[in-house]
Amino acid sequence: MSDDTPDIVILDRRIDPGVLRRLVERHFEDMVKFVVDVERWSRFSLDQQVLRIANEMHRATALQGAGDRASLERAYERVLRLVDLTVALPSRLAMRRELLRWRDLIAALFIGSDAAPANHRDAFRALLLLRPAAAKQIPLLLG
Repeated sequence: MSDDTPDIVILDRRIDPGVLRRLVERHFEDMVKFVVDVERWSRFSLDQQVLRIANEMHRATALQGAGDRASLERAYERVLRLVDLTVALPSRLAMRRELLRWRDLIAALFIGSDAAPANHRDAFRALLLLRPAAAKQIPLLLG
């Protein structure tokens, strides 16, 4: 790809992965692009959505002691985005209040100045307790 490639590329067909990689590296450098297809997300059951949010929390758990605050913040940002997608779905009205309360816990961790492993663990556990299928993962993920 040459240097005269425009900053905005409008696609009307599938793009070659190598070209996409060069575009991303050129314009986003170290930024990780996080895209979730809303239509695809809405096809997951609530249990699957909570488990996918839990997966991101588990990734954040691994970053707690790493001393890499930027990576931890990106992990929390992904968690917040997935929760936002979940509560935006009309079929999730029954869980909206609980998920929004839980989201507040993660927002506090996200804006906090220090990693708070105990608070993270408590929030992670609270998420898993929201759904029976997720609660079965507590012994495996939290001991």
